[in-house]
Amino acid sequence: MRPLRLRFLPFASLSALLALAASAPAAAVDGVIEINQASVLAGGITASDQPGFPVTIGPGESGSFRLTGDLSIADANVVGILVTTVDVTIDLNGFTIDGPTVCTGIPPATVTCTPENGTSVGIQAELAQGLSVRNGTVRNMPYAGVVCGRRCSLRGVRAIENGRRGLVTTSGSLITGSQVHHNGQIGILAGGGQPASYGNLLSGNVATANGTHGISSALGDVVEGNVARGNGGYGFECHTVLFAGNSSSGNGLDGVRIAAGRMAENQVYGNEEFGVTLTPGWVALVGNSFLANQLGPINGTPVQIGVSACGNAVCP
Repeated sequence: MRPLRLRFLPFASLSALLALAASAPAAAVDGVIEINQASVLAGGITASDQPGFPVTIGPGESGSFRLTGDLSIADANVVGILVTTVDVTIDLNGFTIDGPTVCTGIPPATVTCTPENGTSVGIQAELAQGLSVRNGTVRNMPYAGVVCGRRCSLRGVRAIENGRRGLVTTSGSLITGSQVHHNGQIGILAGGGQPASYGNLLSGNVATANGTHGISSALGDVVEGNVARGNGGYGFECHTVLFAGNSSSGNGLDGVRIAAGRMAENQVYGNEEFGVTLTPGWVALVGNSFLANQLGPINGTPVQIGVSACGNAVCP
């Protein structure tokens, strides 16, 4: 039997290999790149990423990323994860991206978040398309939890006590099964609430105790099966095509403010102003229930295409 011979790399070659390994993006066995506080501080999560925040996912670095621990961001003007490329998936994996903001006051009291005027966002992808974020929490960020561009998908995301907004998208996006609570201003802002952005689906979300509006959506959106409760402004502010099966209660202004479309099978009750304020002749009502709204059930003249209930009577 031939004796076993061990060969050793020269020290210089070994050092070069170690440096190469340290500079390469760290990927899990399944090809998903992992992110945690230690890897953020070390840098090199992607080829363009530098040590510290933000974690940068730049052009040519599309793919899947997964948190394997909580991220803590102390600077009120530093983004947590910055995405500038298309079709990136971020699985929060049940973990939290946590910033330095503290919000106090629950509506009807004013919600105040400090520090003020910070620009930090948990996940910032405003100029990118096709971002997908799921299954975790983004909280205490001075500006917003998640800000993303077109074709954005947010599933099962909790945005809590962010300084201004919880979740922000533009056109062609999906927000489903998410919770926005006690953010300084708007809980969910889809399409900026403007007719120029459109075609979002908001389904099965819960917006509670946000400083102004619970959910604000754009022209052409479908808003279905959501709950808005105890927000400081409108429960829902919509430029929408279909608004169906939602519940809006205990909000500081109208339960629903809608510009156009079909409003069907919604429960709107106990709001501080009107149940719904609408553009006369542009909103069709069917099967809704308006109860105990302080200024009355309906502000404006809808097109009645079916029975809706105003208290214990059929709406006129």
